[in-house]
Amino acid sequence: MRNWRTSTWLVVGAVVVAAAAGTAWMLGAPAPPSSEPPPAVAASDDPLALDVLGPGQPGTPVAASLDPGDASPPVAQAVGPGGGEISLDDGLTISVPAGVHPDGAAYTVTARSVEDWSLPDGVVPASALYEIDNGGGYADDVITVRMPVAAGIDPADGFVMGFFWDGTELEGLPFVTADTGSVTVATRHFSSMLLLQVLGITEASVPTVDTGFRPGSDDWQFHNYGSVARDPGGFTARGGHCMGQTLTSIWYFVERHLARSEPHLFGRYDNDGRFPTTALEYDDRLGYRLASTAQVEHTWTWPYVRHAERLAARGDDRSQFLAFATAAYVTREPQVVVIYDTATNLLLDALRSLDIIGFSSDAVPAWTRGHAMVGYGVGTITTSMASVDGIWVADPNHPGRMRVVRWDAARGGFAPYISGDSAWRAGTPFPHVAYYGLSALFDWGALGDLWGRFDQDPGQVHFPALSVTAETDTETGTTTAPLGDSLELSPGDAVLLTVGGTTGATRLYLYDADVLLASFTQDNRLGFEASRTPGTYHLGLYVAERTTCSGAPCELFVDFIRFDVVVAGPRIMITPDPVVEAAPGARVPLDVDIQNLGTQPVTVTLHSGRSLEGGCADADTVAAGAVVRRTCHVIAPAESGDYPFTITALGTDPAGVQASTSMEVYLIVTAGADTTTSTTQATAAAGPLRIALTTEPGSEVNVTATCVVTWDGQSHAPCPPGRLQASRPDASTEVWADRGPDDPWASWVVLTVDTSGDGGSYTLEVTEGGDPSWFVSTGQTNPLSIPRDRVAAGDFAYAEVRGATTASIGEDETHFYLLYHDGFGEATGIWAQP
Repeated sequence: MRNWRTSTWLVVGAVVVAAAAGTAWMLGAPAPPSSEPPPAVAASDDPLALDVLGPGQPGTPVAASLDPGDASPPVAQAVGPGGGEISLDDGLTISVPAGVHPDGAAYTVTARSVEDWSLPDGVVPASALYEIDNGGGYADDVITVRMPVAAGIDPADGFVMGFFWDGTELEGLPFVTADTGSVTVATRHFSSMLLLQVLGITEASVPTVDTGFRPGSDDWQFHNYGSVARDPGGFTARGGHCMGQTLTSIWYFVERHLARSEPHLFGRYDNDGRFPTTALEYDDRLGYRLASTAQVEHTWTWPYVRHAERLAARGDDRSQFLAFATAAYVTREPQVVVIYDTATNLLLDALRSLDIIGFSSDAVPAWTRGHAMVGYGVGTITTSMASVDGIWVADPNHPGRMRVVRWDAARGGFAPYISGDSAWRAGTPFPHVAYYGLSALFDWGALGDLWGRFDQDPGQVHFPALSVTAETDTETGTTTAPLGDSLELSPGDAVLLTVGGTTGATRLYLYDADVLLASFTQDNRLGFEASRTPGTYHLGLYVAERTTCSGAPCELFVDFIRFDVVVAGPRIMITPDPVVEAAPGARVPLDVDIQNLGTQPVTVTLHSGRSLEGGCADADTVAAGAVVRRTCHVIAPAESGDYPFTITALGTDPAGVQASTSMEVYLIVTAGADTTTSTTQATAAAGPLRIALTTEPGSEVNVTATCVVTWDGQSHAPCPPGRLQASRPDASTEVWADRGPDDPWASWVVLTVDTSGDGGSYTLEVTEGGDPSWFVSTGQTNPLSIPRDRVAAGDFAYAEVRGATTASIGEDETHFYLLYHDGFGEATGIWAQP
């Protein structure tokens, strides 16, 4: 054995501790004291959104119908790398900053009057319809468009803002500013756009709008802790992936949940969809990597920051609030809401004045921190604690919670919203709020492509490629190999995991399902010892980078690696008679064969759901590879009927490792019946084995068959496929078929019927593989019926019973109820009534 185990590991109770190897854990024992990843967000007093609002009822987006009139002469103009302006005679102005088109772009702008329209009550066109073409794609910076308000539109009657129109649907454009006669909007790409006015939406009158999006149903289930993801361009998710969470959850809600009726997002990819681990979120690996990738590829670049800074300089909370309310009212879709803070920064001001590194010379405050959220409703919301007005938000720092960016009507502005740019700093006040819309600033198609790569791991190029090796110490020696999807261990084996490829200070956490077993920070190594209880353990290795966030300790997601540990133990099999017949109250013998399939002797006890006598509760020691028969006794109930019960064998090897196996037995109790039992044996060297019985008219027949495969002159385990058993004709039956279609042992159990005599002749035939000359697949749930006129005297009728619930031959004259169970080659039997 290696020194890291024998010389440095100390056994303390059930916990194995290694000074050099880290903390190791014996699977299956109570958890030792260990530090969880420190909670980033304090326990919240915010209620769950679903408790306050109930399930969401998604609204139907407004389908717009516009009838454009004649077009004005198009204006065509080239814009070079230095930027420029395109103007129409009616006052439309497109302002393109320098650097937006490094290779230049050709713009064509056409204005059309809106002659007629079909819009919801209160929504009216407030400008011409502008068709703008610059070759498609998203610009590298935010472009502003100043659109003139049509004559006769009074802003006092309702808020006026810009919208995209794709021919059927509308989408809100981020609001920049408004003056007498015009509204300025922001975008990075172009389509047809116009101004709309919603009559009645004013600062004093904001309707309650619920888009149906719900925290706890449609947001991500994990917090915005941030990760080590880094884009080749230098953008990172180290400060959080809130915008990535926001965009990917809105895209999923609109394009998957609403458009394709897919399940709600919250919890769908918990533990990557393997098995629920609601107490652990770090194993939501694909979700973390998707949100981080969206963060570094699509968000917090200078265009978004500069847009917020310009809005902050104007200090127009009212317009941002009304823009969100208007967009939610018209589209019934959740929107991106950004909160942020700014401050005077002399260095940034100097950089802007020199117009270098992408800074504008605009005299605007400097961005200091920001946070993105899903805005999914607006208006008054009442909880058990208070009634507040504002924008309802799904905050990635508080998944599932009911939170509101409060609107202070008395002063006409937003109250500071308390959150953080990541969940590690969730107590920061943000004074500024901005409406960012959807696809105007964010590449909607690229988000769809990112979701399309979800199952193939969208973050491969942004996260470090880790290597994990497993050094396994067993009784026979030590082996080292890359960690795969599973480790096969024996009880007491020890494993040392070593992680390579990290770039910062790393902490490792080991989980069993969602229970923390151990953690360690030294040398990227962590060990554990296999349990004494056989079974499969779903382990997970969480790799986090320890760093500081705004001066406070924090941990960033690096990776979570799931793998199974399969702890081997004794293997036993039992073969009881599948059907036991008895008179009411009788004491009936029951033979049970116990087979030890392992390599160590096993002490076995038998237990049952019915009374067993004859010493079956006593232990038997079964040598490796041996078969022991026990004769137990079953006490039959006093009433006639079918009584299924289970016999369980519990085996323990010399090391104390346990295993169990169970089989079901049918006890058929018949009152007043004359029973004749006969036994026959038949051997078939190859091919079908037929055992025939002839009955007297009116009698009941119970046929059981036990099959043993022999080769090389030795008997082996009973024949596959398992057990065939029947119940009374008026009882329900079931079929289990666990073997796959490619299993070479796939078999048919075939009942043949000879209709030549009044009493009937019944033959049980077991065939391995092959293709019967005639069979009917009975995978349907309704009974298979073979009419009597399809069975001629002396003919065979075949019914394949795999996958069937019942099979009947004849209509009322003869019924055969077949029950197939895939134990590993068990007895077969048929109950029939002529």
